[in-house]
Amino acid sequence: MSIYGNTPHLLRGGQIDRRSIFGPCNLEGILTLPVTIPPGFGFLPAGTTMGKITSEIGATRAGQYVPYTPQAAAGGLAAALTTLFGAAYLLADPSDTATTLEVTMNDSYKFAVADHIAALDSNSTALDVGAISAIDRTTYKDKAVITVAQIDLSTIDMAQGGCIIHQTDTADPYQTAVGILIGGVETGTGENAQGGQGVIVISNAILNVGALYNCDSGAITDLGAVQHGNLLVLK
Repeated sequence: MSIYGNTPHLLRGGQIDRRSIFGPCNLEGILTLPVTIPPGFGFLPAGTTMGKITSEIGATRAGQYVPYTPQAAAGGLAAALTTLFGAAYLLADPSDTATTLEVTMNDSYKFAVADHIAALDSNSTALDVGAISAIDRTTYKDKAVITVAQIDLSTIDMAQGGCIIHQTDTADPYQTAVGILIGGVETGTGENAQGGQGVIVISNAILNVGALYNCDSGAITDLGAVQHGNLLVLK
């Protein structure tokens, strides 16, 4: 008998959803790129669609790769909340004169000062929020406050999944997909997150559509791919 009062149980640990992302193709002929992923996104499984922080919009982390967010908010955000690896969900509705955005403490570590971000929800197209000027992680114990330039964000509703994401494009919808992660990468969560190194496939491959995450029609267009049933051909 346990003297500590523990209820008997068995902890099996987390299960990683293993999916075969490649269809019938010559794996020796695929074109890939090694990538650096910033900290804070947790575990990114193989099949995650990735975008690139460009030099124009991410001076401090230019050239690093972050999860792509579906371009059609209503079609992607509301239907796939659990696969939006890059999103940080808002804890309060921003106003028409918003200069601060509240997110969980852990989510705040996805971002750094000078990152350019966008805001969206399931009923609104993405809005350019501009560059982060400060991240306050000391005033509150349960949340962080991100400071941005004043912009009318009153259309963003936290009840509709209102969130902020990294920009991977300078123009609407502020997201561009550039490749598919071919192996899982642990980037860490919260204060002790370290980021990670991964490999993305960019062309000359056939992928299983059902094995891909956060990949919408916009991403397929960005990748210059063609879908044939459950197969996606990267040319």
